Amino acid sequence: MYILLVAGGFPQKRYPLNGIFEFDQAKALAAVGHKVVFAAIDLRSIHRWRKWGYERFDRDGVLVRIINIPVGAVPKPWLDTIGKITFKHLYSRIEAEFGKPDIVHAHFFEVSLMVADFCKKEKLPLAITEHSSNINTLRATKNDIERAKRAYSVADKIIAVSNALKEMIKFHTGIEVLVVPNVVDLKAFTSYTSTKRSDREINKFLFVATGNLILSKGFDLLIDSFFDVVMTYPNTFLYIFGDGPMHNELVLQVKSLRIEKNITFMGRRPREELAKVYSIANAFVLPSLSETFGVAYIEAMVSGLPVIATQCGGPEDFVTPQTGLLIPINNRKALTDAMIYMINHRLEYHGEIISTYALNRFSPENVASQLTEIYNNIVKTTLKNKNVI
Repeated sequence: MYILLVAGGFPQKRYPLNGIFEFDQAKALAAVGHKVVFAAIDLRSIHRWRKWGYERFDRDGVLVRIINIPVGAVPKPWLDTIGKITFKHLYSRIEAEFGKPDIVHAHFFEVSLMVADFCKKEKLPLAITEHSSNINTLRATKNDIERAKRAYSVADKIIAVSNALKEMIKFHTGIEVLVVPNVVDLKAFTSYTSTKRSDREINKFLFVATGNLILSKGFDLLIDSFFDVVMTYPNTFLYIFGDGPMHNELVLQVKSLRIEKNITFMGRRPREELAKVYSIANAFVLPSLSETFGVAYIEAMVSGLPVIATQCGGPEDFVTPQTGLLIPINNRKALTDAMIYMINHRLEYHGEIISTYALNRFSPENVASQLTEIYNNIVKTTLKNKNVI
């Protein structure tokens, strides 16, 4: 099947998370034999450095075609209009090169809105995967809900990346959607062996946390709770991976608590470097306030780490008593108690079981198979409707 996958960006060295969920999915689909063209509409501001204009190259079995236009923070109606014009231009290049796709798959309602009207006009089957935290909240704005509904109304099928997001979409729009998790590129994290963890010093414990250093990830709460843990267990350590606007504030918080020897800020690192640290760590912790999915938890679990997660939307789908602990959001005592529990019950978590569970649920092959079934059903229905007409 020929799939045109549309995203709002492409992961590059300077911005490795830009379009990462979408491109991981594209690689997974290509790996099981689909022809995949990855169409990226990058309308970020001029301050986000990249090559302007049109780019074309192949990467990991995927045909990548990008248009980069420095637009940035403009009124949303302007952004939607610019996006629609940009997609039409990008599509014309792609169709001239590869022909008409069997199906278009767009990610996030903002990008999907740029694609929807064109697909309707050209009678192109359209699937939409929603990840947006702007929708995954009771405080979603009326404007975002209306924009999402306009995109969804054109789609043949809407997919959410978690059950919590599915329920929130239904709450805001009344629309029933399917659930298919994100593809997680797991190759770097499959190096877990039981000998690594059994050889660790029993009197030390290393937590790792990974995420953008922003308010919604709960790192300020994590540092406060970790301080409480260190007061009782001084040989406990925390490595924080990631970068973001709260970096300096969090560093000062650690210094004010005088636990600089216990907490290390690792910065943003590639997956391979994360995996090396995960292989010597004891547990993963991230007290997010909101997650539509939670890739960081999955990567840790594939490495064999038990996780501490909050009941924030995504983790409820995959954190079980065998794989970790679920706690309420924004609760310092619950987080402190969970870390202490993990320290005292470390031998009750089995890395091989955790890793196998995560691999079976979130492997690229598994997710690609689910998506292929959805695509086939959409295309069959489309052909059936054409024949009836």
